[in-house]
Amino acid sequence: MKTLNGKLYFEKEDVKNVINLAITVVDNPYDNQDFLLTIHDDERSVVKNSIQSLGNSLNWEFISETAINYNKIMDIAITLQIPASEVLTHTDLQHIQIDKITKTDMKQYENWLINVGLEICTDEFKKINK
Repeated sequence: MKTLNGKLYFEKEDVKNVINLAITVVDNPYDNQDFLLTIHDDERSVVKNSIQSLGNSLNWEFISETAINYNKIMDIAITLQIPASEVLTHTDLQHIQIDKITKTDMKQYENWLINVGLEICTDEFKKINK
């Protein structure tokens, strides 16, 4: 990491390390993420893939930049987020009778898992940026 004009910038290796840390958090949750221990491996994979997608998008920035700041990371994460109207939380899904769950419900749940991955990752960047 480097500081320029009082702002912290993440270099390519820093981004890689935070992405790897965020993926580890999925398997070893903390801070109100206990539901990650109760979901299936394929659901955890969706969360991890979301984190990896953010990492891939951030790596594209290094084609033209040597470092990126937290605001740029957040801008990219926001572009990957699924709108709230298109998500169904784990808790909400559990309240639906199993025979009443639709493909749309499952897609919205997957969208929520994607957002969870993005949130876990951006939280790790936020902790470093403080």
